[in-house]
Amino acid sequence: VRERERERERERESGLIPIMETIIIIIIIIIIIIIIIIIIIIIIATINFHFTTTTTTTTTTTTTNNNNNNNNNNNNNNNNNN
Repeated sequence: VRERERERERERESGLIPIMETIIIIIIIIIIIIIIIIIIIIIIATINFHFTTTTTTTTTTTTTNNNNNNNNNNNNNNNNNN
């Protein structure tokens, strides 16, 4: 009778170990997925930041060029009038 009880205890103990292993594996997989999501978010944020900075610089340069052209045209008109 004691041997049977010992065998049952061993089965119970051995049954818990695979459950713990699967739980640990699931937790590790979840952590890896979270890290991948964070990396993707960082990449998207840097790409968006890069595009916003380039668009602002291009718009500022075009507006300054337009202003310079207008000033030149005004100067030419003034010179012609004189």
